[in-house]
Amino acid sequence: MNDRALIAALAAATLTRDEWGHREQLRVTYLYLRDYPREEALERLRDRIQNLHAAHGTPDGLRSGYHETTTQAWLRLVEIAMSHSMPDPDSDAFIEAHPELLEPHVLRLFYSSERLLSPEAKRYFIEPDLALFRGREPVAPVPERRILELGGTLTLRPVESADAAAVFAAVQHSRDEFAPWLSWCDAAYGLEQSIGWTSRQTRAWATGEEFAFVIEAAGASGVIGACGLNALNWQDRLGNLGYWIRTDQAGRGIAAQAARRVARFGLDELRLERIEIVAAVGNLRSQRVAVKAGATREAVLRRRSVVGKEVRDAVLFSFSPGEA
Repeated sequence: MNDRALIAALAAATLTRDEWGHREQLRVTYLYLRDYPREEALERLRDRIQNLHAAHGTPDGLRSGYHETTTQAWLRLVEIAMSHSMPDPDSDAFIEAHPELLEPHVLRLFYSSERLLSPEAKRYFIEPDLALFRGREPVAPVPERRILELGGTLTLRPVESADAAAVFAAVQHSRDEFAPWLSWCDAAYGLEQSIGWTSRQTRAWATGEEFAFVIEAAGASGVIGACGLNALNWQDRLGNLGYWIRTDQAGRGIAAQAARRVARFGLDELRLERIEIVAAVGNLRSQRVAVKAGATREAVLRRRSVVGKEVRDAVLFSFSPGEA
């Protein structure tokens, strides 16, 4: 089956069990990473695989059904292989150039069985415990985790596992406002998902995968927002800046202050050359934050933002060195 037919059949969830195996998943992962930004590639891959399991009636157990950590782990390994060579004309050529990826037990070099087969690893991505993924290392030493002052009563503090309940409470308070624009804030989002995200942030910081902060204000109860850098591409020195603020704290300029400070952290301390903010065309509140933070509005990107089953156009903003 050629690339076009494979992608179409996966999107339609018409592949049989015999037509969907490890090699096919590698091929699709390569094609999505080649044709889409990393986060969109992952969203598409996750969505298509879950739909295919549903079409097959696959039981959702520890050893069957969709597995978030293995999906993301193979995506990282494909990404690393791609960084070491020029783009291949098709997915079969890519597989032939990297036959080591066909060994399904490669993940055992990175994960213990206990970690990979845990309920947590199935539901959300967990970093490996035996060896680090290589190929996307920072170009500068990773700075120590520390509080970033915003002035006045506001602080940005690196996310810790103990923040799970406070983050969940803040998201719950603002779920109606967040859900239309944030793909992770869907009907399934609960305390378990908050625990998953907060518990991996210390490791993600140490490995240069993500730099996430909670926003706190003296006198306020709990977390009032979050801001951070993710989807980091160290080869091109590029990162994505994301933020959210509790609805009852919106309109006070807090998110813009946080976004500008985190952008400066990325440009000055991580030596990034470009930081992007991507906001759906209809998400005017997020766009106003980007403008107030001092980001440059560049373009409207077609079909750039995926939330649930809906694909939307998005506005692209950016920071470059000296602009934050």
